[in-house]
Amino acid sequence: MLFLDSGVLREIKEIAGAQLVSGVTTNPKILSGTDYDSMETAISSICHACYPLAVSVEILDPYQNIDNLLEEARAYHSISPASVVIKVPLIGTESIKLINLLHDINIPTNVTCLMSAYQVQLVTQPEPPPRYVSLFYRRMLDYAGKDYALTQITRARNYIDVQRYFDEPPLIIAGSIRQVEDVPDCFAAGADIVTVPYPILTQMFSHPKTTEAINEFTSAWRDRQR
Repeated sequence: MLFLDSGVLREIKEIAGAQLVSGVTTNPKILSGTDYDSMETAISSICHACYPLAVSVEILDPYQNIDNLLEEARAYHSISPASVVIKVPLIGTESIKLINLLHDINIPTNVTCLMSAYQVQLVTQPEPPPRYVSLFYRRMLDYAGKDYALTQITRARNYIDVQRYFDEPPLIIAGSIRQVEDVPDCFAAGADIVTVPYPILTQMFSHPKTTEAINEFTSAWRDRQR
């Protein structure tokens, strides 16, 4: 599956309207570059633009106390209960506690900012696990190279498929995508979902040999009519 990584309504409406993605992800950094007047407005607008797709929304400050985190997550989810998934950055046991509390009140979670397979193994220990685990492909690549980044996705895939037996297995999201070729690389490594920024996703339509073939076929027919 593909997700769109964006907070821009024009992009979301175009891509979701073409049925190219199964969900939308966003984060505070993405939304800081938009003109929404509040997080609540942003969530409402995005969910409306792509309904009924899943929309992953990140809590703003994971270092708050657990009561504040739970209140914030509940407020976001209440905006569109059928769509909103709460992104929980992994910072420690408080993150796991929040994930478990949200599960108890039927709010799905996406554990984000993961940079290793061992973090995936850690956050999927509770039963049931979160709905999604998000590995940041290009940030892992920046940290230790392409082999490391792809290996972390593959090891996470192996752990979920072989070493653990889940009633509802978590889905692996590969994010932090910066080039078109990152997409097939992440799928080949074992990601269930790749979440792609709009500029990269639209580049996926293009290939120089596709353009060459189309022009050749069109020109051949036009030449015949002369």
